[in-house]
Amino acid sequence: MRQRFTYDCVLIKEDDGYCASFPQIPGAFADGDTREEAIAHATEALMAFLADDLNNGLTPACLLYTSDAADEL
Repeated sequence: MRQRFTYDCVLIKEDDGYCASFPQIPGAFADGDTREEAIAHATEALMAFLADDLNNGLTPACLLYTSDAADEL
């Protein structure tokens, strides 16, 4: 069964470009000269971060952060 997750992306304008990050996934961030480039690089970082967790038998960080919220439903 496939699951779909949604992540908030925070985009910050810097002097020399943009920084994009995903607050739910510490460590998944990147920068770029343009908004699109920063988001694309951060998305690659997010995918690598989640794949690494799964490949090492760990629960992806996003599920750790959302498990309490799911219990309240």
